[in-house]
Amino acid sequence: MALASWAVAILCALCGAGFSLTSASSVEPHGRAGWGAGSSRATTRPRGGPTNNGHAGQLRPADIEPPPRPVRLWPVQEDIDRVLISPEQIAHRVGELARQITADHPARDGDAEITILPVLTGAMIFCGDLIRQLPMRMRIGLLAVSSYPGRSIASQGPSLLAQQTRHVRDRHVLIVDDILDSGSTVRFVQRELAGQQPASVRTCVLLRKDRPEARQTHVDYVGFDIPDEFVVGYGLDFNDYYRNLPAIVTLKKHLLPG
Repeated sequence: MALASWAVAILCALCGAGFSLTSASSVEPHGRAGWGAGSSRATTRPRGGPTNNGHAGQLRPADIEPPPRPVRLWPVQEDIDRVLISPEQIAHRVGELARQITADHPARDGDAEITILPVLTGAMIFCGDLIRQLPMRMRIGLLAVSSYPGRSIASQGPSLLAQQTRHVRDRHVLIVDDILDSGSTVRFVQRELAGQQPASVRTCVLLRKDRPEARQTHVDYVGFDIPDEFVVGYGLDFNDYYRNLPAIVTLKKHLLPG
C-alpha cells in the first residue's frame, strides 16, 4: 500500500508538462533578497522539450510517440486569477533548497542516512522534485495529516490519519510540507516525531504565508515567502482540484472558499 501511494505521488510529480502559464507577478524566494526582481514575465516550456545543451537524459515527446494534439485547458485555465510563482521560479528554488539541505545535513559526512517524510497530499509533487536532487542515501516515509475537512479552511486541529515512519529512531529526519499557514500541522508533526527519538528533525516548506503564526513556527528551510492569500497548484489544492498546475496561482474571487 505504501509503495503504491508513493508511486502515485511520483507520477503526479510528472504531470504538469502540458501547461503554459504566464507569470503575472513574482515572489522572492526566502533568503534571496532581490532574486527575480525586475525580471521579464516568463512563459513555461513543456518539460522534456528541445534543449540547447543536448543533455542525453531529456527526451522529447517525439522520441517516445508522435506529438499529442493540442488540448485546451478548460475550465482549469479559466479559473486562474494570476500566477504568483512560475514553474521556472519553482524549479530554480527547489534546486537551491536541495543544495542547502545537502550542505547542512550530517549525512553529508557519512554520519547517517536520512529519512524523508512528506506530509500528504500537498507536499507530494514538491517532495518528488526535491529528493531527486539530494545526492545521499535515504528512506522515504509518509505522513497523512488532516487539518482542513471539507470545504472549510478553518483548522479544526490536526490529526494523524496514517504514517509510515518506522525508519525514524536514531535517524536524521527531514519533514517536507507544502505550505506554512497557521503552523498547526508542522508543529503537530514535529511533536509526534520527537516522541520517536530521531537523531535530528528538520523541516522544509515550499511556501510560508505572511502571517504571525507562520513566522512564529520554526522551520529550517523555506522556499518562498508569499502574501496571505489562498493559493493552489504544484500540489496545493482546493477541494482536491488544481494540484496538477505547475505553478503557484490564485483563483478568481467567485471560486474562493468562505
